[in-house]
Amino acid sequence: MLSVGLRAGLASDEGFVAVRGFSWRPFLDFYLPYVDTVSLVDGGVEFGGFPLFGEHFFVFGGGRRCVGCLAPAVVDGFSLCEGCGFSVWGARWMCSVRGAGVPFGSSFCDLDDPACGLRGAAVRCGGEHYVYLAGFGWVLKVGVVAADRWGGFVSRLVEQGADWAAVFSGGFTLPEAQRVEGEVCRVFGVVDRVGFGEKCEVFRSGVVCDWGGVAGEVADYFGLRLVGCYDFSGVYGVCPEFELAGVVRSPRVFGGRLVYARGNVAFFDVGGGGRGGGGGGEVYALDLYSLQGLPVLCEV
Repeated sequence: MLSVGLRAGLASDEGFVAVRGFSWRPFLDFYLPYVDTVSLVDGGVEFGGFPLFGEHFFVFGGGRRCVGCLAPAVVDGFSLCEGCGFSVWGARWMCSVRGAGVPFGSSFCDLDDPACGLRGAAVRCGGEHYVYLAGFGWVLKVGVVAADRWGGFVSRLVEQGADWAAVFSGGFTLPEAQRVEGEVCRVFGVVDRVGFGEKCEVFRSGVVCDWGGVAGEVADYFGLRLVGCYDFSGVYGVCPEFELAGVVRSPRVFGGRLVYARGNVAFFDVGGGGRGGGGGGEVYALDLYSLQGLPVLCEV
């Protein structure tokens, strides 16, 4: 749970809290989902968070905030203010998601003359980036992750909810790795995104597929070196059986008992009695990605 101050609400002149994102943090032999927060306290920015476990009741404010400084978010599709959008970490984040150079009006980024104009970002994007294949039940996804990602590149795979992954090295920069990613999609017919609805279906099914053969073909075709294969099928536990009543994104008020979580999907029982409304009722899937930048007015 959060501090008493946040649970009472900190959307005031004295303090402000917003959702920075979510993460999965190692605990003994498994991982726990966390809601990560950014707080404005005594004129400074502090990062924190709390685990998703048991019952929760949230009240969120309107108008997204920048996850770097809590100013109003103005960058389309990202919870960033203009200043943080043109920072090294902000530029790197946007180019990782949309493609190197794309957020700055270029279809290609020459790191010697970066589209963002930030030498520091070019240095970071010029570091090694891995190409990975990740299994989500019957869906195979290709992606890119920085070799030196904070928290380790494996955390990126767990945050997505992958049950299996093969990670490859080719000495690629971010733009180079993204080009290989596109070629893997084209040549092998794999996807570069897995939709929220499909994740809900896969996670509830518990299906795990063997993608080792495809991984070997991709490595041979592109001359890649295998960094490692990872089995995450036991990380998240077993999803219980239930009927899914619907999905929830960017709620203003939401409460219930956590039934199961994997990746950015958190299934909550929102019916029955109890403080959070959990127990014996309808189960809804909350998209944790959709909470990013939302002010937290209350959490119990």
